[in-house]
Amino acid sequence: MSGSATAKVKQVPVDKEATLELKVQGGEEGAPVTFTVLKVDGDEQVDTVDGTIKKGKAVAKWVAKGPEPDGEDRSLRVYYTCEVNGVKTVSPELEVYLAKVEVTSQLEDGSALADASFVLEVGKKEIKGSTGSSGTYTVDNVPPGEVEITWRAPLRLVEWVEDTAGKKKAKLKKSFKAQLLWPPEGDHKQWVNLKKDPKKPEQGNRLQVRVGVHPDDGPSRAGDVVYAKIVYPAPADLSPREQPKRELVKGAVQPWSDPDPGIAVELKKDGAEATFELELGLAGGDQVTVKVGGTDTCEDAEVTITNWRKVFYQLTRNKASAVHDLSRAEGDLADVFVVYEQSKELTFERKDTPKDLPGAWVDAAEFGGTAGDLLLVIGSHNAAWFRKQFVDDKKPLGNHVMICDKQYDAWESAKSKAPLRQLVSFDLKKATDWSPALDGEVFQKNLADGKHPLVSGSWTSTAPKGKPGYGKKGKLAAADVAVDRTQQTRRVLVTLPGGGSGPGDLVGDGTDDAHFPVRVTLTLTYALGPYLGESDGPHQLIVLTPGSDCFNDTITHELGHTLRQAPSKTNAPPKGLVLDDHAHRYNYHGHSGPHCAHGLNAAATHKRDGKGGVEALAGDATDEDDYGDLCKADGSSVFGDCVMYGSGPSSDPSSAADGFCADCKPYVKAQAMTTMRS
Repeated sequence: MSGSATAKVKQVPVDKEATLELKVQGGEEGAPVTFTVLKVDGDEQVDTVDGTIKKGKAVAKWVAKGPEPDGEDRSLRVYYTCEVNGVKTVSPELEVYLAKVEVTSQLEDGSALADASFVLEVGKKEIKGSTGSSGTYTVDNVPPGEVEITWRAPLRLVEWVEDTAGKKKAKLKKSFKAQLLWPPEGDHKQWVNLKKDPKKPEQGNRLQVRVGVHPDDGPSRAGDVVYAKIVYPAPADLSPREQPKRELVKGAVQPWSDPDPGIAVELKKDGAEATFELELGLAGGDQVTVKVGGTDTCEDAEVTITNWRKVFYQLTRNKASAVHDLSRAEGDLADVFVVYEQSKELTFERKDTPKDLPGAWVDAAEFGGTAGDLLLVIGSHNAAWFRKQFVDDKKPLGNHVMICDKQYDAWESAKSKAPLRQLVSFDLKKATDWSPALDGEVFQKNLADGKHPLVSGSWTSTAPKGKPGYGKKGKLAAADVAVDRTQQTRRVLVTLPGGGSGPGDLVGDGTDDAHFPVRVTLTLTYALGPYLGESDGPHQLIVLTPGSDCFNDTITHELGHTLRQAPSKTNAPPKGLVLDDHAHRYNYHGHSGPHCAHGLNAAATHKRDGKGGVEALAGDATDEDDYGDLCKADGSSVFGDCVMYGSGPSSDPSSAADGFCADCKPYVKAQAMTTMRS
């Protein structure tokens, strides 16, 4: 090729008529000329065209020949020449291109797919089309350039069966595969009692489900429709609590989801994800299965969501104490879908407690232990200081678990700060003997104030008129009243002073007509206990020493009280349940507060008669006034089999091995647990 083209390249569609025109020198008007069309690349001849000379120009009409539809290239660069009087003239370049693209859609099995919508793009130009009823459509007036075809949602390209310059045949599937973005596919725990937090989507009873297009079919496209179906278990497997109502928010039973709620979400832009909201309710253990899909069969992915509750606690303990493993309590709480999670720990030593803190550090010898060892005792007389160690972060679920070695109450109440006192009056017939049993235990140093337990004491001779000792009386001092807890924990040993005319010289049984009983009157301080634990608002007091199983049961029991169990008139049942649904709830019967007597009737056949023997029960054990009197035929103690029974066996807690009983579980599961301050 000689010469060069400097003008803008002219573009001509294949099979369209183009005018070939060159200025020539010489030649007669109307004389014939021949044009030769050649490829720019390689100068290969493409065609020849006959023309004529008109007004100094060689002119011809040419039906453009160029790329074939079955080829790879959409355009061909050509030029043309003609020779007049031995002089060859060369044209500028001409681009010949395919202006038609045949688009065909078919299913994965090779059959035609009708009405498949697509967008054909060439550069910045977009042409929308559909393959129509036949599955094939020819797009006209396609400009030069590389062709890209995007199939409209929900169609997804499987592969190009034919991909040439003028023929585009695609194998398609009619939907995409949906993917669960949150919660992930499988099983999911949702902490329904915790406050909703955008950074912690696993919290809150309102769960936002996020669904996207699976990477194999992605990204998502505007117009994609995501389907979701919500499947609940049978009503009998759900909690009676229905407030707030379990539901698919803004969803309803659809023809394709019947009988379950369903929802279809159309994506508004490319790359978007579908979201919808579930109200899970507040009942622990309730489940719902979410099924999603790119079609209304919702078979692409599913997740089963289970409602759980989490309660946090601060552990406050003596630095020297070792807390038992909590596996037993964790298992019992898991049965009612509760996790008790330690969030803080505070340890202390004796030097960290106030010097005047009453009855906190007691010699272990008082409890039959090694003299010199100190045990931590907490009760009404000193609990206030320990409660103040709670770093309350104001979370509604912040609880305080205080660990002690022994629990006794030495004050009438924490508010009154008055030591527990008891007046006893009895006759002694010998100089040294035990008092009657008190309502509680006595200590060498009273837990309430660290003083001797004797508040006041007096004696009076019962000798009749005219007999030795008649009318004599006097005071008794602390030296006359001893505490020996190795022998008696609820009695004191009184020794009447002698000295010739003292009560110790006058006392007797009267048989010798010279020595008569001496009436002794004592006011003594004592402490109620021992207890295994207590619950008061956010504070739980737990006794460490009875053993691991008992410790675990007490943890569960006291948390149960914090969770307002067992139900009672003061512990109103959760919404959806009523008191009468709990057949074994009770108050009092020798215990303090609301408890559960499940299994007690089966365990107790007798009761103690107060004379050292037992008698058979005439009716149900649960009708007895004091459950502490109940026993087996051999006199051994019995207990209910629920962890919420009012008295726990410290030596053998096997009766509560199953945790919450069948009566209690529905109430614990239905409790909202959104606050521990009620």
